[in-house]
Amino acid sequence: TYVVKVSSSADGYNSYSVRRRFRQFDQLHSQLKSNFRGLPDLPGKSLMPSTKDEATKAEDRREGLTSYLRMLLADPVLSKCDELALFLELSSALELFSKLHQKDVNHHLLTNAKDEVPACTASLASPSLGSR
Repeated sequence: TYVVKVSSSADGYNSYSVRRRFRQFDQLHSQLKSNFRGLPDLPGKSLMPSTKDEATKAEDRREGLTSYLRMLLADPVLSKCDELALFLELSSALELFSKLHQKDVNHHLLTNAKDEVPACTASLASPSLGSR
């Protein structure tokens, strides 16, 4: 299982991690190949002997899979295809991003309102010129 960091824009709300097995990446690639041309190559699951230790090979593969997903998301057509959305579970993620964004907006509004209370209180407590 590989944990891949995916980012669909520069803001912090559209960046998240997905946990997928290599065979799931392979299935996605096969589905996309049947509908699209010019796909980036899926990094292989190397079966050849290597001098690298298992942890290094796994990290190299994770980085390759991350790059693969980033290339898919960078393509304006592929980034909107149903197969990729299902693979990334985007409907759930987008709903979460929307809720987090609204929570952040509300937090900023409440913080600004809280900061204005002492100024309002001070202006109400000061004597008005017309009441003399």
